[in-house]
Amino acid sequence: MPKLLLVAPRWGKEIMKNHFQFPPLGLAMVAAVTPPDFEVKIVDENVEALDLSQPADIVGFTAMTCQVNRAYELCGIFRQRGITTVMGGPHPSLLPAESRQHADSVLIGEAEETWPEMLRDFQSGNLKPMYKAGLVDIKSLPFPRRDLLKLGQYQQRFHTLQTTRGCPFDCEFCSVTTLFSRSYRTRPVDHVIREIEMVLAHAEGSNRRFFFVDDNIVANPRYAKELFRRLIPLRIQWASQGTITTFTRDDELLRLAKKSGCITMFVGFESIAEDNLIYVNKKFNRAEEYDANIRKIHQHGIGIIGSFIYGLEHDTPETFAHTVAWAQERGLEAANFSVLTPYPGTRLCATMDAEDRVLSKDWSLYHALTEEVLFRHKTLSAETLLEGTAWSWLKYYSLPSILARVLKNPRSGIAALPMILGYRRRALVLRRKQRAKRTPLLPSAPVYQHHP
Repeated sequence: MPKLLLVAPRWGKEIMKNHFQFPPLGLAMVAAVTPPDFEVKIVDENVEALDLSQPADIVGFTAMTCQVNRAYELCGIFRQRGITTVMGGPHPSLLPAESRQHADSVLIGEAEETWPEMLRDFQSGNLKPMYKAGLVDIKSLPFPRRDLLKLGQYQQRFHTLQTTRGCPFDCEFCSVTTLFSRSYRTRPVDHVIREIEMVLAHAEGSNRRFFFVDDNIVANPRYAKELFRRLIPLRIQWASQGTITTFTRDDELLRLAKKSGCITMFVGFESIAEDNLIYVNKKFNRAEEYDANIRKIHQHGIGIIGSFIYGLEHDTPETFAHTVAWAQERGLEAANFSVLTPYPGTRLCATMDAEDRVLSKDWSLYHALTEEVLFRHKTLSAETLLEGTAWSWLKYYSLPSILARVLKNPRSGIAALPMILGYRRRALVLRRKQRAKRTPLLPSAPVYQHHP
């Protein structure tokens, strides 16, 4: 029986070890569509060591951009042993010719249909250099092989599950559209419910919390309502991510989300400046409607994790303090502050490449955290961006700041505490790194004055 090893390469950043870690659901899905005559093993380097001498006939790697250098390194090691290597995932799908220089074969796009074909070719000695998939019909996919994942090794307190794929919107900085062409596909609700029931039946302890890893769980409100209705009897708690305008436009959708167990929604605000939203083609977000949208979500007892990107075209030195105070005043339970990253395959990257503004193509730096600036901003220095982002994390996740938000929205704040504390761990890592560098954190940061 041929041995198949599936590997999720390590991130290589200490900060990620102190943040949220989710098991590689994509590899578990690849394992599910692997023919039964293969012996399959999954190793996630982020939670366990990879034995480079273990026996294997073929090794498959999935890689986001920040992981791909490590994937290339591992490909070289296994190929030196005469072992066939294949690569898939977001980065190889966006830059297949580059990845092909390191692996024997590259799978472009969603792997569920091309993966069995590739393995048959491997067995017959006719492996092709590339396999390109169209959009997969996700209605009949098997459940991921969670039995191959070391779930107890992860710090996260949520089961992970996918109900939809893709996003109908087209933001300049996002690679989802490049990968999925603005398609939006839904799984049959019956299928989702059966998978949740299976996960609960095999879960250790009493954990009934789920994170739905969809790019935009509410993009199809009719489907979302049907899903939420069916979730109600299961008595689970869940979190996901979605567009705030879609989520708050329909009161019934909000009521059903809460009734079905929604405790937190990850929302991409990106900026509180309308001109920045226009710049990144996120015009469906309306900055002037944010206040009303946030109030509606909080009135239903649902917490909000707000995502904010620094380094957009119209940002200024005052943006950091303005954004933190704005989010604090509105009681966002948590906030994620990141530096704009020109990911390969996005229109943002193409624009910055054309303007010669991209500073590095070292893919290990492409993690959208807070330690590198990978492009030349037209007015802000890299130092200002880094210091302002780190300052935002430390300010927002100070204990007085957390306490004020929890007291402001006790129901949603207490429910979101595991996530809030996870973000605080990330902020503390940042503080330690900044102290080691002896880097000032905007000591003269302006105080934001709220004008109703």
